[in-house]
Amino acid sequence: MDNICIDGNNLTCIAYSTPVPGIDSALERTYSVLSRMLGKLKQKYDGNFYVCWDTRGGTTFRKQIDSNYKATRDPSKFDFTVIEKCKVLYEDFGIKSINIPQCEGDDALFVLCKYLRKKDPQSNIVIISRDKDLLQIVQKGYANTQYDPVKKNNIVPPWYDVVKYKALVGDSSDNISGVKGIGQKAAIKIISGMKTLTEEQEIQYQKCLKLVDATMNPNFEKNYSLVETLNL
Repeated sequence: MDNICIDGNNLTCIAYSTPVPGIDSALERTYSVLSRMLGKLKQKYDGNFYVCWDTRGGTTFRKQIDSNYKATRDPSKFDFTVIEKCKVLYEDFGIKSINIPQCEGDDALFVLCKYLRKKDPQSNIVIISRDKDLLQIVQKGYANTQYDPVKKNNIVPPWYDVVKYKALVGDSSDNISGVKGIGQKAAIKIISGMKTLTEEQEIQYQKCLKLVDATMNPNFEKNYSLVETLNL
């Protein structure tokens, strides 16, 4: 049995950003593209479909760790009223929405996949998203693959731990600075045990881990318990 877990904000924003000749309305354009994408996913996979959403306050604990977290994102890039209106389209396709209070969609996807893996260890769990942060769920074994709906292929996880790597080098998309003085090559050496961090760098690293590693969310167990109550 397939369990298809969609990153709702990611997929809907992709649809929003895709131009359609002859359609000027952002809502009509997004509906058109998203309908095609969901239809193709339904044809590709046979099983249970879920979609996880960001909810208000989901970034709070990370911004308490670092006030600059996601601070560089341009809120004017998307009309989020359009994103909100498109949620009904998922319902029309029979896709179950997962909304966990004060939780980012990434965190919701992690606990959902963990729950589904425990429920059926043999199931094929697929994440639909272009966000490579979610590869940590695959590397943990809670999902089998992550599918890129634009390139239409599975994203192959690197051999190294993506959480440790991102905590070390940072991530401009989330405005995570990473560890000062550590670039890509140094990060690989550290992960491989060929290089160590200074005491100051270790402090920075531990701070960044809390921003990157979904399992370090202080509400992780609470969020998981909420998914359990949904009887999916």
